[in-house]
Amino acid sequence: MIPGLKNRYRKVAVFFTASTFVLGLSACAQEVPLVTESTRLSDDTLAEQQAWLAEQADAIIQASGISEGWYELLGDGRIRDWTGPSSERSAYIEGYYPRECAGTGTGQNRISLHNDSVGESPVRTADQVRHFWEAQGWTVSPLGPQDETGRDYRADREDGAILTLLTTPDRMVFEVYTSCSADESVGNWMEHARAKNEFEEELATREQAAE
Repeated sequence: MIPGLKNRYRKVAVFFTASTFVLGLSACAQEVPLVTESTRLSDDTLAEQQAWLAEQADAIIQASGISEGWYELLGDGRIRDWTGPSSERSAYIEGYYPRECAGTGTGQNRISLHNDSVGESPVRTADQVRHFWEAQGWTVSPLGPQDETGRDYRADREDGAILTLLTTPDRMVFEVYTSCSADESVGNWMEHARAKNEFEEELATREQAAE
């Protein structure tokens, strides 16, 4: 069995309890986000992880052929646009923080984006993304039934990074997971974020005093 498949089919996937749609059994809407099973650790900084998430997300969007309508579902019931005039992506990206992946001092970061359009067909759109991933050297595996109603793919890289994509007749969602990093800014991200906030507050205070 493909790693992670058992957990990914453990429940009916409700992307958000306040929303009105259910996507069924999904590779991308799971109880617990995937954690890389690779034993390799990178030295990517938190900023590098965050930038890589955005880079991969944009690459998937381009490969899908659907440039607009992408959004995040937040835990408090809000929808946050990734594309479009209301998007504040730089602020979003800086708010992505990792979860432990290989013990204390390590972290893996993640982004999940949704769209209520699937283009010409859920199969064609998904396969466009799959072909792109394969061309980039990812190992792509099917998850669950593959029929005319949609596709469910997972892509793995040697360093432990993971991509997933699910398409249905009326919507799609993909996730991007970074590799597991042992860099101090990742493993100790809370202290890193606190120090950054203190610096920004001090800078703002100095700018106000200079006015």
